[in-house]
Amino acid sequence: MARKGGLGRGLGALIPGDEQPARDERVPVTEVPIGDVVPNPKQPRTVMDESKLLELTDSILTYGIIQPLLVMEDVGHDGQR
Repeated sequence: MARKGGLGRGLGALIPGDEQPARDERVPVTEVPIGDVVPNPKQPRTVMDESKLLELTDSILTYGIIQPLLVMEDVGHDGQR
């Protein structure tokens, strides 16, 4: 009986490599002024422990932001404050 799945085929079969997507699949990066970003009112994390926030701050200062922040355009409220 033939084996199926990733086991026995090396680590590369289980964990994707550093393959880059084709150019047409990439999403352009846009810088947005922080003042234009409005928090989601449905965000479940409304209170953050001060020590955890400091820990996050230190991590960002040390390593940067590894995964980009994602924001969505609010078409009905563009430019309104």
